[in-house]
Amino acid sequence: RLYLLDFELRCVPAVRRMRELVGCGRIGAVQFIGVSVLANFGFLADGATHSHWAMRECGGGVFSAVGTHMVDVCRFVLS
Repeated sequence: RLYLLDFELRCVPAVRRMRELVGCGRIGAVQFIGVSVLANFGFLADGATHSHWAMRECGGGVFSAVGTHMVDVCRFVLS
């Protein structure tokens, strides 16, 4: 299997600034990262058309749609 992920959040100025602050040691050692996503995802609404975005058995779900980006941001900031 091949999985692809665009790294669009790496271009967000706040994410780049976080990486800079972590990288130079300005905020000290990172010991914990918590992520919350507050959004209205249409593919999760009752009655939404079933697709790979919402069907776990098709490899979808919130993590595949959003969580992968959060993991990438954490790895990017800490690298």
